[in-house]
Amino acid sequence: MGMTLQYLASVKFPKINTTFNLDAQPVAANLPINGGQMYSDQTGMNYRKIAFVSTAGVTTELALEGITNFKQTKKETITLNGDTPVLTESGYTSFTVIPAADIDTLSIGNDKGTTDFIGNDGTPSTHRIVKRGSGALEYTIYGLNTFASMSETELALQRYTLDAGLNNQTGSTTSAVYVPKGGCRYYMDVTSLADDGELEWWVSTQSII
Repeated sequence: MGMTLQYLASVKFPKINTTFNLDAQPVAANLPINGGQMYSDQTGMNYRKIAFVSTAGVTTELALEGITNFKQTKKETITLNGDTPVLTESGYTSFTVIPAADIDTLSIGNDKGTTDFIGNDGTPSTHRIVKRGSGALEYTIYGLNTFASMSETELALQRYTLDAGLNNQTGSTTSAVYVPKGGCRYYMDVTSLADDGELEWWVSTQSII
């Protein structure tokens, strides 16, 4: 009898990027920006809040439709606040934006949010969080005991903190954290991240043979 580790997944949460989708470009009224749907970050997997900024005095409305956690569609109306970034209410993995009027200069970036989900068969697991860059960060690893689709409100009620040892708010975990309890899905909620900060989360499953 012995214990084996089996590689399961890794999830990357890239740094906040204020111009990832669009960098100070003119956009036309009533047309999808960039011709269609955009991902919220470079992975094409994570669910990020989206940041919109223009130039002083611009208060144009933007109609946003995006895909949230569990692949649900949500619509928002964003009102620009000149050169002060405005964030979406929800996090999205992909989204489409249509401006109500011509805008001479518009930038679209991303902010905090959550990682993609990692599926698990209920076996014990080990986790390692690696931080790159400097500055403060805050994140929590959550578990779910269901594969069922749910709203963001339901998600907040159903989730549980996976293990306090994973939530090192100052840097990388110094060693792999063993989590004996299972769960159907895991994900990371990033609530604070420095501009140059990146996170990578490694998960391995364990089994007795």
